[in-house]
Amino acid sequence: MAAMAVASIVASVLLAMPVETEDSAAMPADPTIVEAAESGCRAGGRCDSGHTGYYWTVNERFEGEESYAVYCDPSACEQCTGGWRPISVTIYLYWEYENACALTVRSAVTQVESNGGSHPVPGAVICESEPEQVGPFAPPGLWAVNVPLPEGCTEIDGPFFAMLTFEDTCEELPSLAADLNPCQAGRALNDHGLGWQGVCDGDFPGNLSMFATLECQAPSAAHEATWTTVKDMYRADD
Repeated sequence: MAAMAVASIVASVLLAMPVETEDSAAMPADPTIVEAAESGCRAGGRCDSGHTGYYWTVNERFEGEESYAVYCDPSACEQCTGGWRPISVTIYLYWEYENACALTVRSAVTQVESNGGSHPVPGAVICESEPEQVGPFAPPGLWAVNVPLPEGCTEIDGPFFAMLTFEDTCEELPSLAADLNPCQAGRALNDHGLGWQGVCDGDFPGNLSMFATLECQAPSAAHEATWTTVKDMYRADD
């Protein structure tokens, strides 16, 4: 049975700035693919990896009962001695009208796997959340659907895919959101149950607005011991 969650917690942020559509006035969007928190490499600092910008709405692409995945690379974040741990996955969805839509969704982090195609695909699951029910999404507008990952997710030091799986659907389906940048092939994927397909394979106007949030971890005892030894060595040479 899907775990119940209050929409204001899981779908936590109703963005105040409306998303731009193809027939509306354009406003610059943040083109940054990876945004590091001001705290940088300090323990507790955060970094968003994926595509955090939003600019377009894309109708008739979201169907429910499907998965979305975005390619993430912690090396683009600031250096973190203790390593970066994924803590949540977020996707932007846009409802134009009042709705009673509720969706069951779970988040996951997977390995990057080559399938012999033109781009890598999600591989073995590293960690995965329990299903959460989110919605309804009222008032209408652009929602950041944020699904936490379990505490057991460990630090990741290489590329991975952040994934959201929508286990059901509803009558009032949302639009997807995309940023202003040219769509990068292989960076965002969609699976309706027939295998992974690139989001850019269709007439998608930008990168899918989806990302993972990473948190910098405190150095382990081994890291601290090594740093202490190095400092002692330099102190001895003074």
